[in-house]
Amino acid sequence: MATAPRRPGNEGDIERGGGGGLVIHHHHHPQQPPATSGPSSPPQPHSAPPLPLPIPGNLNPPWKHVGYKGYSAFLASRDDLLVLRRFSALSTRVALSLQHELVVLERELDEMDGGFAAAGEEEDDDEGGDEGSDEGNGGGRKGVSNGCFEDDVEEREMLMRIIGERLRRYYKFIAQQSAIRKYPLAPRQTVEEIKQWHRAFDKEGDAIDRDEQSYLEMGGDLVCVVHGQDGRQTGTDEREGEPSSWDHTGSRRRRRTGLEWHWAEADLATAVVITVGGAVMVLAPMWILWAVDGTRTRLGVVTAFVGALLALLSFALQRYPLVAIGAVALYAAVLMLFIPVYNS
Repeated sequence: MATAPRRPGNEGDIERGGGGGLVIHHHHHPQQPPATSGPSSPPQPHSAPPLPLPIPGNLNPPWKHVGYKGYSAFLASRDDLLVLRRFSALSTRVALSLQHELVVLERELDEMDGGFAAAGEEEDDDEGGDEGSDEGNGGGRKGVSNGCFEDDVEEREMLMRIIGERLRRYYKFIAQQSAIRKYPLAPRQTVEEIKQWHRAFDKEGDAIDRDEQSYLEMGGDLVCVVHGQDGRQTGTDEREGEPSSWDHTGSRRRRRTGLEWHWAEADLATAVVITVGGAVMVLAPMWILWAVDGTRTRLGVVTAFVGALLALLSFALQRYPLVAIGAVALYAAVLMLFIPVYNS
């Protein structure tokens, strides 16, 4: 008897057996994994190389998490911390270069004026030339007036325009340099405070590249961009103006060093020194003049104290020498009053 045809999609084949029964032959096929809408299964080990593990202790390098963002915020926290180079030698060289360009153009203009003047004299002496005609005489150079801007030759007009542009650029540069030269030099304490910020990251790595922070070594070329103000009054740190720095996470943290005193402590120390020094300079000569004998000896004591005060004030008031001399003269007059008192 004929074998029953196979049906596609059935899991087995049906045949007629010898006894008239049906025999089913099952075929086992590997099942495909069901499709799911969830996340795909992890890749096999050979599909991609494993990611390298981070090195312990280098999870938050300052150059990555602080960088120029943190450095800029630190410099902007107080006006006196904005210290930059003024490039004195380089700007002087540029100024000399601009000046030389103008000298060359000026010489060219003088030669052009001289050439036109000489051409006019030749035209006057040439009787065969056409009077009042500028054509056919050396390309239009004869008969050109050096005393009128109207109908001037094109090459001189072009040269004058070039000179005007170069002069504007030269004057603008000179004005900028004049303003920059008035900026005060950055105090060493301020520069050292900025270096302290960089040194705070030495153990973890540089927040700013070493080459890019080397400008702080140019002490004689560093200026305070914002001048004429007290950094204590312009700081943005609300905690009594104390300097702050940035840690490896980029957050503020307070830091106290010998160069970063609290402003109140600095004012107190200054007041104490001035008070003690003033008391010594006034009371000490009084007792010494009382203890010694003789006008000459007492005059020597007065001279010694006056000289000491003059040296001290000359150092402290370098910009105001007349004030220092006036204060010393008043001090000497007061001490001289004690000499006749003790002599009597």
